[in-house]
Amino acid sequence: MNLQYIELLRKPINIDITLMTDHHNGLECVNLIKEYMAENELIEPLILVIKHMIQVWGYHDPYRGGLSSYALFLMIVSFLQARKFPNVLAEANLGKALLGFMDYYTNFDQK
Repeated sequence: MNLQYIELLRKPINIDITLMTDHHNGLECVNLIKEYMAENELIEPLILVIKHMIQVWGYHDPYRGGLSSYALFLMIVSFLQARKFPNVLAEANLGKALLGFMDYYTNFDQK
């Protein structure tokens, strides 16, 4: 066997297993995400940039105290709704939205 493949087999595999129960609402959440994504074009670029930043900082693993993708998604939606940013990408300033997001969630006492 190739040494390269043996090294790959030694690395841990991270798998998230979700069990479907009567109280499972994952499919409803998927529909909610699709609705919000269709309503506001700013969500996708913001979540991609912020997810990358969170990964670089080492806070991307919710099982170790990091932020989940769904929680980040809801934070972005809440921010965009509260600050009334344009829904269309061509009309918005993404840099201003990103800095506004950071300010919104770091300066709680000034709201």
